[in-house]
Amino acid sequence: MGVREADTFFVKTDTGQEMMIVRKQPPDRHLKQAILLIHGSGFGWRYWDIPLKDYSVMDYLAGKGLDVYAVECRGYGQSSKPAGRDITLASLALDLKPVFEAIRNKSRIERISVAGHSSGGMILLRSAVRYREFLHRMILVGSPYKVLNKDFHDFLQNLIAITDQSGQDYIQNVHHQGLEERMGPHDDKVLAWYKNMVDTEYSLIPIGVFLSINERAGSLNAAEVRVPTLVFNGSAEYVVDQDDALTLLKDLGTGDKGLIIEPDSYHLPFLESRAHAGLRESIFYWMTKT
Repeated sequence: MGVREADTFFVKTDTGQEMMIVRKQPPDRHLKQAILLIHGSGFGWRYWDIPLKDYSVMDYLAGKGLDVYAVECRGYGQSSKPAGRDITLASLALDLKPVFEAIRNKSRIERISVAGHSSGGMILLRSAVRYREFLHRMILVGSPYKVLNKDFHDFLQNLIAITDQSGQDYIQNVHHQGLEERMGPHDDKVLAWYKNMVDTEYSLIPIGVFLSINERAGSLNAAEVRVPTLVFNGSAEYVVDQDDALTLLKDLGTGDKGLIIEPDSYHLPFLESRAHAGLRESIFYWMTKT
């Protein structure tokens, strides 16, 4: 089944921020379900739609009959770029209400599913409590909960120290350097595409998200979450602490929950030869689970 050409539109928040939304739909066999995909702090929406081989998560889900949306959060890509220190987990969670409303209006579906990667999942944990009435099911991909993986904690502390010295709001994006050593089996062309996207479209990223991850990670309370939730992590994660992932699973306040550990995968399954297929199939499974 073919996928319709992407449709792009903008949503404005109560504070005047504009966020770009990309939509992909199937031409027929619509399952009457919609999903919103939320990126993490080191990259924008584009890794949900890698234009190589079968790597596009958006095309896969739309081809299965779903109405698929991806948001470009404030501070990234073509969306508004306010002061970088104001772009926090809390402000990004508040931004999602008008996005949910816009998707509800466009799709004519009352409750949508959501998937968030890395800090995008941390944002969703907050939104799932505040805006529960909009949500059907939720997938958290490589998302920390209360404790950060030691490797990421050390990286974060170094990043914050550099930021404190420079006083900058937007910092140079260097997370893609040496990425080959922090990936499972992968296609060099896909990795080259990703690195080019970082250099050309996401070379500067807001520091506020990283500061609030450092300050607020332990304040999350999954016990208040009633939305059915799937946790998806790689077995070699360097952002998520695996014991912390089990704590998240235990704490989730919904009885409908699950955990998938993708073998030989790290933090960016979108880019990995096997894991990208496991990721998209897991998302579709959880969305359509009865």
